[in-house]
Amino acid sequence: MALLVCVIVGRVAGAAEDDLGDASELAARAAASALAAESGDEIDELAAESYDAIARDLALRIEAIETERGHVTRELVTPMVELAKLHIAADQCPNAIPLLKDALLLIQQLDGVLNVRQLPIYEPLLECFVARDLLSDLKRAQEQVLLINEHAYGKGDERMIPALVHAGEWYEEAGDYESARELHSRAMAIARKVGGEQDARLVDPLRAMARTFRLQIQYESEPWRGRALEGQAQRMLERAAKIVRSSTNVDMNLKIDTLLELGDSYQMAGAVRDALKAYREVWEADVAAGGSGAVLSEPEPVLYRAAVGVALRRPPIERVKLRHYRIDFEFTVTRNGEVKDVVVTDATAPKHLHAGIAENIKRTPFRPRFIEGEPVDTSDVRIRQGMWVEP
Repeated sequence: MALLVCVIVGRVAGAAEDDLGDASELAARAAASALAAESGDEIDELAAESYDAIARDLALRIEAIETERGHVTRELVTPMVELAKLHIAADQCPNAIPLLKDALLLIQQLDGVLNVRQLPIYEPLLECFVARDLLSDLKRAQEQVLLINEHAYGKGDERMIPALVHAGEWYEEAGDYESARELHSRAMAIARKVGGEQDARLVDPLRAMARTFRLQIQYESEPWRGRALEGQAQRMLERAAKIVRSSTNVDMNLKIDTLLELGDSYQMAGAVRDALKAYREVWEADVAAGGSGAVLSEPEPVLYRAAVGVALRRPPIERVKLRHYRIDFEFTVTRNGEVKDVVVTDATAPKHLHAGIAENIKRTPFRPRFIEGEPVDTSDVRIRQGMWVEP
C-alpha cells in the first residue's frame, strides 16, 4: 500500500493584475468544491448544475459574439478567459487549455506577438501546465513570457527582477528547482549590477533561491542531500537578513518576512536558539512599526520531510485510482517549536494509518507563538492532514 501525504505548497507571488474579468465567483467556488473531488465525496448535484449552467451561458456568449462580430474581435477574449477560469476552478484543465491558447492567439493577432496585454492570460495557462505536469509546455510558455517582458523592459532592466522571480516560482511549484534557480540567479545578477551587493532588490531573489533548497529538502527523495541544502538555504537567507537589517529605508513587511524565513530555516535545521533569536527580531520589528506582534500570535508549521509516506505538492492527477482520507490532530506546540501530546480527534482514515501520520506531525518543526516578545507553550493546536492511499 503506497501512502501519499498531501502537502500542498502554493506560489508566493500573486499573478499580474488584469482587466479580463472572472466568471461568477460564488458559482465557480461551488463548482470547484464539488468537482475537484479531493475528498472522494460524491459531486453535489446543485454545484454541478451551477457549473454546467455558467459554462453553457459563457459558451453561448462566445458563439453569439462570433456570429455578430466574427472570429477576430477583442470582445471574444473576456468570455473565453472567463470560461477557461471556470473550468480551472472545477479542476477541468483539459477543457481550459485550448480556450486559453485560442485567447492568446487572438490577442497576438490583434496586438502583436510580443504585446504585454497577453501576460495575464498566461497565468491560468501556467497553472494548468503545472497541475497536469506538462513540463515541456510550461517551459515553452515561460520562455515566451520572459521574452515579452524583455522586449518591454530590456534584458538587464531592474524591472525584470520581479518577472524573473515570479517565473522561477512557477518552476518551484512544478518541482523543477534547477530551472527556478537559474532565473533567480539572473534576477540577483541584475540587482547587483544596478545597486551593488547590499541593494534591497537582492532580497526577493535571495529568499526565492533559499526557498528552492527548502522545497527540495521536503519533496526530493535524496535525504543525504538535506544537510547541504539546508546550509545553502541558510546562507542565502542570512545574506538577505543582513541587507534588511542594515538598510534604513527597507520596507518593514519585507524585513519581517525575511527574518521569519530565516527563523524557519534555523528551525528546520534544529538550530532552535538561532531560530528564536530571529523570531524575537520579527516581534520587535512588528511592534516598532506599530503592530502588536500578531504575525507570531499562533504556532505555524515549518516545511518538513515526511517520515511516513511521500509528501505531495498537490493532489495527484490520477486520483480516481486512489482513496483520499483525512485525520484531524490536536496537540501542544512548546515554546521551542516542538510538538507533543498528539491525539487524533477525528478521522476518515483507517486506524492502522493513524500512528504513521502522527509521527509526521511529531517531527514537524513549528514556529512557536509569542506573547510580549517571548515564546510560549500553546495547547489545543489543530491540524487536518490529508492523504492519498493506493488500495
